[in-house]
Amino acid sequence: MRNPDPVARDEKLVRQGSGISYHEFELALGPDCHEHVVLDGYEPIILSECPDNVDDLILSIAFKTHDIRAHRAFTRSNLYFAMME
Repeated sequence: MRNPDPVARDEKLVRQGSGISYHEFELALGPDCHEHVVLDGYEPIILSECPDNVDDLILSIAFKTHDIRAHRAFTRSNLYFAMME
């Protein structure tokens, strides 16, 4: 990301991802978006392929400790969830 060439920097950002959290979903879909999550990435088949890592566990603890009112789907470092209208 330290590349002074803005084109190369932007390409790297796109390829590596810029990250997204529940805030962006709330901005785009409204604060009730959490009510529409039907699969949250904690299904056994997902966990068998993509188990929680340390960051996921720490984030889950932080959500509980700080009473963050977001769906637990957002405690995964990669988002594996589905929403329905």
